Amino acid sequence: MKRSLTDYLANGKAEGSEPPTPATQPPEKVVPSTASPSPEPEPEEDSALVLTAKWPNAVFKFVDICNYVPRFDATMLARFSAEGVDIEGMDCSHVTKIHIHLDRRDFTKYTFKQTERIVPLDFQELAKKVKRFTKVEDEIAISLDLTPVIAFECRDIHFCQKPAEVDLDPPHHPQIEFQIACTTNLADLIEVLEFAKDHTEYVLLNTSEKEVRIEGNCAEDDTEFHKTLKVKDARLGNALNIYHLGFLLDILKITRTKFLDRQGVKLELADQMPLYISLKISDASFVTAYLAPRVEEESPTEEVPTGEAAESEGDGLEDEAESETEDQTPGVKAEGEERSA
Repeated sequence: MKRSLTDYLANGKAEGSEPPTPATQPPEKVVPSTASPSPEPEPEEDSALVLTAKWPNAVFKFVDICNYVPRFDATMLARFSAEGVDIEGMDCSHVTKIHIHLDRRDFTKYTFKQTERIVPLDFQELAKKVKRFTKVEDEIAISLDLTPVIAFECRDIHFCQKPAEVDLDPPHHPQIEFQIACTTNLADLIEVLEFAKDHTEYVLLNTSEKEVRIEGNCAEDDTEFHKTLKVKDARLGNALNIYHLGFLLDILKITRTKFLDRQGVKLELADQMPLYISLKISDASFVTAYLAPRVEEESPTEEVPTGEAAESEGDGLEDEAESETEDQTPGVKAEGEERSA
């Protein structure tokens, strides 16, 4: 039985802080100035623009991000703020929650003039446009005006993405105390899971006070296999969880860069709780995800009759057997009489 992440989500929404009220100051006395008038400020490029940014594909390809999101759900929320761009959402079955943070420091240009802007985007459709109109080495200009339409520009090619016509609530973060945490090599972990993918649909993450192991059973011949992960910065303990292998690989395989190859992936978990995964995709940007565990259904136990109930049940079986014998006896006699005749 798959458990939904909604079982672990915190109830309620965080209350937003009210903007501070400016203090009233007495009007200052105007003194005529004898200095020469200052030059008028140059007009801005476009005062209606809320966001102007440029994404360099040298960090990692923008199309990889657009292709990554639809593995879980085609439509997710893009939140624009002064810190950068955050993409958040859950898959349709609510087994996985994804959060991608593209930090403003990874943009060659990033200017945002509002507090926050949230736009639901169809990333499956956006990925097709980015792949069609851009190349790997291109720098992609992104702009957002007072309308919710996001504009892209690359090599004098302009294309837009309208917001998706869906109502999505920002997902809340599960409130979980993780007793176990460790960091392991991303490439090694993916290699183990890729091997397991050819033989099983689920893997067992078995942690003890000494080690972290990936375990599974081959569906063909029920052969067991396991692999002990090399971990560091570990805070270990006992936990036993089953996770969907496909979702786990989808989370880890966001993109391949030299930066990611030498980075570790951080795992945090507790017994019968979601797995928390965090990995840095650059010095400032990162991906975090929650993956709900599979919970085995307990088979209902049959009640064993005791005392008088057991005796009455036994008597019933004996009576039934006696009645069957009586029913068969006349038939045997009749058959014998026919033979003698």
